[in-house]
Amino acid sequence: MNESSKIIAFADKTVFSITGLSVKGLNTEQIEGILSKKMGAIVRVIGVTSQRIEMDVYGIDPSQILRDENDVIKAVACAEGISLTDLAQVEQAERIVDVDYNEVTVPDGPYCARERWRKR
Repeated sequence: MNESSKIIAFADKTVFSITGLSVKGLNTEQIEGILSKKMGAIVRVIGVTSQRIEMDVYGIDPSQILRDENDVIKAVACAEGISLTDLAQVEQAERIVDVDYNEVTVPDGPYCARERWRKR
């Protein structure tokens, strides 16, 4: 994915728009594993959006993949029960937390999941 790519994910009772992670060729389970390790929480990928997505889409229902007229993938709804319309609405939500992958740190001690991300 390129610099305009966003991973829409859920963790710590919060929906995130995550940038700064190159996922070329990775599948959603691998992305969830990488994000979970980095964020110190269980992460569920809802979808991925970009000007151009280069990732494995094998096993994903074609109705969950948005392609342009040149067959370039623009969005992938990854979570079961989430449609492309749902993904677009979540991505535009006011309460979504924008996070740069490279700036995420794991807290040292106990913390309130939601409070951790409100400080951003």
